[in-house]
Order: sequence, then structure tokens, then C-alpha cells
Amino acid sequence: MTCTHQWHDATSSAGPEWVCAKCKITYTESRKAAPATKRQWVNLTDEQIHVLDPAPHCMFDQQRIDFARAIEAELKEKNDTN
Repeated sequence: MTCTHQWHDATSSAGPEWVCAKCKITYTESRKAAPATKRQWVNLTDEQIHVLDPAPHCMFDQQRIDFARAIEAELKEKNDTN
């Protein structure tokens, strides 16, 4: 359950500060961005490859899938290095 913060002034000699009367979090802490989480790589399905292929008459089915998998591998490598 999330807190509906009720801020009160907790200013001290250290400086101005607001604190929630319910959960005791400081205003500054409540405004920090959540850490970014890395998303898991998800490969395309064979059906998605067939739908995306702009020129299905140029290659046999397995060649198209192999070509798409090679592109995926390159993209995944680039994604994992960042």
C-alpha cells in the first residue's frame, strides 16, 4: 500500500526538510527516481518474422528465419553491452 503523504516541517539547524507524518520518509527521498531496471531480451517468433518480411518471395522460409535470427543476435549483443 502506498502512503498518502502528510508532510510536516522538520526543519533543523542542518537545513530545511519536510517529513511525512505517516511513513517518516523525507520529501527529498520521495522525489528520487526509481532505479532503472534492465528488461529481458525477447526474441521474435517465426510467425512475427514472416509478417515483418517485406519481400517473402526472395528467399526460402528457412533462409528468411536464419537472416532474421542473425539480425536479432547483433541487436541483442548491442543491447547487452549498454
